[in-house]
Amino acid sequence: VHVALLGKGVGALAEELAGYGADVHVGDAPVLEHPLAEAYAPVIAGIAKAAQATYVGAAATAFGKDLLPRVAARLDAGMATEVLGLAGEGANVTFRRPMWAGNVLAEVEIATPVKVFTIRPTEFPAAAKEGKGAVVAAPVAVDAAALRTRHAGFKEVKSERPELTEARAVVAGGRGTKGDFK
Repeated sequence: VHVALLGKGVGALAEELAGYGADVHVGDAPVLEHPLAEAYAPVIAGIAKAAQATYVGAAATAFGKDLLPRVAARLDAGMATEVLGLAGEGANVTFRRPMWAGNVLAEVEIATPVKVFTIRPTEFPAAAKEGKGAVVAAPVAVDAAALRTRHAGFKEVKSERPELTEARAVVAGGRGTKGDFK
């Protein structure tokens, strides 16, 4: 397992990630300070090529779903999004993913040699901290002046409501439940 750790001043996190048994490729450069898919994609594609990766994955966040199609295009790879589960082994892995607004779960196969996918992190258990991986410097050859996107700023919005993803229990109602909360 290889992990790409990109950003500015992220070298200290590499040792922590290596504690999970993964080889950590660190791309540490000023151009990677803010997560821009346009800047990150060539670096991740380069890491995947250097590691001869056959599977490239990321979390199905807004950023992951913006980044990985760009990586897939650079690798001439097929892609599956919102993966809920994997089956098979080696080159014969199928990906279970929702289709048609979540009304259907499909088992899909990606026919390209390199397979790119985003996963829903809540569908998989957290990794155990075991083993020791290597920390490798990844080359960053991104020209900041050539990027067509720029980081304009970040303004965090704090809510007084509790974080829904950290709630012990969530109660929802509406037409879909027909009032049955059992």
